[in-house]
Amino acid sequence: MRVTHFLQTWKKSATLILAARAPVTSSSIPTSGQQLSHVSAGGVAGGGASLATSPFDYKVLLLKRSGKSSFLPNGCVFPGGCVAQSDFSDKWVDLFKGAGVDLKQLSKRVLSPEEGKTGCRPPMLTADLGSSLSNEVAFRICAIRETFEESGVLICTHSIGTGCETVSADHGMTEEAVSEWRRLVMNDDSQFMTMFEELNLLPDICSLHEWSNWLTPTRLLQYANAQSTQRFDTMFYVCCLETEPHTAHDDEEIIHSQWMSPAEILESFSNKTMALMPPQVYEVSRLSTFSQLSDLSSFAMKRRGMGCEQWMNVGIRCTDGFLIVLPGDDLYPVVPDMDGVLPQLSLPYSLQNAQANSRRHNRMILQDDGTLYVHCTITQKYNHVSPAASSN
Repeated sequence: MRVTHFLQTWKKSATLILAARAPVTSSSIPTSGQQLSHVSAGGVAGGGASLATSPFDYKVLLLKRSGKSSFLPNGCVFPGGCVAQSDFSDKWVDLFKGAGVDLKQLSKRVLSPEEGKTGCRPPMLTADLGSSLSNEVAFRICAIRETFEESGVLICTHSIGTGCETVSADHGMTEEAVSEWRRLVMNDDSQFMTMFEELNLLPDICSLHEWSNWLTPTRLLQYANAQSTQRFDTMFYVCCLETEPHTAHDDEEIIHSQWMSPAEILESFSNKTMALMPPQVYEVSRLSTFSQLSDLSSFAMKRRGMGCEQWMNVGIRCTDGFLIVLPGDDLYPVVPDMDGVLPQLSLPYSLQNAQANSRRHNRMILQDDGTLYVHCTITQKYNHVSPAASSN
């Protein structure tokens, strides 16, 4: 089997937002720091949904990348990475078939949007990649594999159902066995399937709910202080776990892992103790509208068949910072520069004036002093939730 080459500009990847039930503590309660009109280098302001004010009963897994990483050194990310040929292997069809699962029927019934209930689909999910394995399945396998490689968390099951609100990551392996399988898989990604065969398990693809699709922007370097020219087309999935699993990092690509509530993440970003990229800030701001794991998981399940829009943020230089606009914003280009060949977009006035001169906002506002706002006044497509907002 050969995966057909497509959309060469971006590397295809998948990432997993893992949310796990956790005891409520004082640090999981939103503080006044998240409810200010702006915070240095982070936070949320104006428009959109409301920040949850009750304690969060779940935490989200974040991984800190090594300072030697070629992409986002020292940045905090959700687990994930680039797709591998083995993620599209026809052998996965046989593995699932041996467990009585017809992947084609499963894709239609559970993983793909219901007919008549969606608009556009991300190109990475509709492209013909020359495999009998659907893209819907393969990119979920990619997210599960990369999560295992980077954190040691294995999203697995003994049998495939139609999905449930919260799942378990219990695989029955010792820490030594997990470490050995991680070593094998990182050296040869095809060993991921071998592991499932030997453990008599299946990747729990139904527990991964489609969330969003982000493209690395063409002019990232000019407004995010990034040190890499790599660009990614990334599917984001959400998975809700009933308990917080043990994590382990390799101290090479990933040097630290931590479970944090959305409130804690935004607070750390606000205090400049954590580096996040715009997609992570936007998605954590979305998560922060849900204080209860059951509400988040129920929402993710209900909208999984409603569609997903491909987003690439576009930077517009103002006199005192950047507007980072997203689809639906009044200032988003009708035809965005997907290749980065056109001159930098700019406006001859301040961010404040730019805000006042447009009505429909789906944007992040990055001031020259490092202060970042997320500002959304539009209704999201496909019944998605807007990022949380606080008072101006």
